[in-house]
Formats: sequence, structure tokens, C-alpha cells
Amino acid sequence: MSQMDVRDVRDERYLRLMRAWIVLQALGENAKFSNGVSLPKAAFVDFMLCNPAAQQKMHEHFGRKQNILNLDDFLYQDNVEFGGLQDTRAFSITCVLLINGGYVELVKTGGELNLRCVSVLTYENSHLVDRWLAEIKLILPLLGKSLNVLQTSILAA
Repeated sequence: MSQMDVRDVRDERYLRLMRAWIVLQALGENAKFSNGVSLPKAAFVDFMLCNPAAQQKMHEHFGRKQNILNLDDFLYQDNVEFGGLQDTRAFSITCVLLINGGYVELVKTGGELNLRCVSVLTYENSHLVDRWLAEIKLILPLLGKSLNVLQTSILAA
């Protein structure tokens, strides 16, 4: 059997593009990120959306238990112990595709490069996008903390 005989058709590229765009758009609407969102913070939020169990641990650590997040982590493996929180490669590639498409731009503010949405994503009746937006709103108050504190909260739980 050659490698060409088996083909994986579960392409997640478009889902990742939409999720990254939603993360950048939702964070950019907040006053904290009016100058844009740093890549590590946006990648952290994306990781939290993909790992509901890790998101639940973070909320519990900060005393913000969320009942809506009691989901089985069946689609994504929680690879926090193996550096999954610090791996921004896939999210970076997704952001490059959004930048090349003209949907997101890089903005230099105070010596830092941040990402900012140029165009708004429009959607109709999407349960998945509504869930992502609700989860981002729950994570948003915690994003004032450093990434090290947020990552430690997940590991400590």
C-alpha cells in the first residue's frame, strides 16, 4: 500500500482560519486591545477554544467556575504538559494566511508587533461562532494577566 492510497480528508484549515479571525476580531473590539493583539495572547485564546478542559481548569483556578464548559475534551488532546500552550506555529501560519488575504494586518505599536482585523467577519446563525464568542468573553477579563500566570494556572490545577 503506497502513501497515496490513504488520504485524510478531515481538513481543518478553514475552521482554523475562521477561529483565528473570530479571536482577533473579538479581542480587537475590547479597549485593552485597541492597538492590536499580540500573537502569543491570541494564540493562547485559540488554544483555550480548542481545549475546553484546559479552559475549565483556568477558570476554576481563578475562582470563576463555568458550567457551560463542562465538555469532554474529545476533539483535541490536552497537551499542556508537553508545551502545547507555547506552540504558536499553527496559529502563526493561520495568521499569515489571513494577512495575505487582507483580512488582518500587522501593526507596530511601541516597538511591538500586534495583529489587528482590517475587515469584519460576517456570519449568520452559527452555533459554533456564537459559542466561541461566548467563551472569548469569559476569557477576556483574565487576559490582563501575563501569559506565564495564565499558563501556570492551567498546570497547577
